[in-house]
Amino acid sequence: PPYTHFIAAEGIIESAYKNISLGVPFNQLITEIFVFVGDSVEVGTPLFKLDTRQLEAQKIKAEQELEFARIDFKNKQIQFSFYERLCDKTAASEQMYQNAFYAQELARQNVQTAQAALEVITTDIERSIIRAPIAGQ
Repeated sequence: PPYTHFIAAEGIIESAYKNISLGVPFNQLITEIFVFVGDSVEVGTPLFKLDTRQLEAQKIKAEQELEFARIDFKNKQIQFSFYERLCDKTAASEQMYQNAFYAQELARQNVQTAQAALEVITTDIERSIIRAPIAGQ
């Protein structure tokens, strides 16, 4: 400024329509900003992204756990199929049959649980990209 003494101030740019508060679902650093002053955005346009490194690592672990659960389920399914194929059902005890059946069911539930855990992490990663709630500039 050309003056010896001057006043500076900080503030927000007031919207012509209304101010919109944006919240974030996680307490993370912003790693990417996708828009700049003057850019036009439509509803759903990504504005910025939070740090997802921890979530990405959790996703890799969840994918591995899902794969292990699927392998275990396949193994239990094969084990149970041996009992199902017996021509003489008295060749195996009822307890062994029930154990194999419920081991298969438990493995099936573990697959579903692992799938759900992976979906939660995937959703959290998606939620880490903050999008425009309305069209604007």
